[in-house]
Amino acid sequence: MKIGVFGGCFNPFHRGHLSIVKEIFFKIKMDKIIFIPNTNPYYKESYPVPFDYIKSMIDLSLEKEINYEISSLESEPGMNYSSFETLSALLKDKIDDFYLILGSDQFIEFHKWKNYADIMNLVNIVVGIREPYSLDIEKIALTNYCKEVCCEDNIRIFELQSKKKLIIYDLLDKYDISSSNIHKMLSLGKIEEARQFLLPEVLDFILSKGLYK
Repeated sequence: MKIGVFGGCFNPFHRGHLSIVKEIFFKIKMDKIIFIPNTNPYYKESYPVPFDYIKSMIDLSLEKEINYEISSLESEPGMNYSSFETLSALLKDKIDDFYLILGSDQFIEFHKWKNYADIMNLVNIVVGIREPYSLDIEKIALTNYCKEVCCEDNIRIFELQSKKKLIIYDLLDKYDISSSNIHKMLSLGKIEEARQFLLPEVLDFILSKGLYK
């Protein structure tokens, strides 16, 4: 199976998350997406929300034609998690073809991740280019990857010596938004402003639970 792995806070799960998942799922012809919500991100300040709430927001956002599951590997709020350790646990004893899904904002900082080189040898990487985070693809190709094996439309694929791939995908639907900006909108009562970045079901859930006030 071709399995995408998408980690993040998803706090809340917004249209930017949804666009990258849907486009990559169908463009790369994934069989399944595994979401790994991180409830204790060491790399940024976050609004504490229970794992079950994050799970509900993801469930409310996704359509039935996307095969997915939500992992609890990073669900303990008091724990510090390493992507390499989480991926190693997820892949243990599995023979499937795994693809780590990153936004271009994450990929720009990827070289700072713990064991990032090991991650590159462990899984394929798919990068969705979103605004305003563009990539110098030619520089990436020259410094990290052996050869380009595909270039068509809005997708380019490079191959490592390990045979793992880097897939650069220029998203058709780009959302210049972050969860922290949505928090700010909702805390100020700007519901209509936040509405353009959240599915109606997710916004209704947030309001019903009194989140981000």
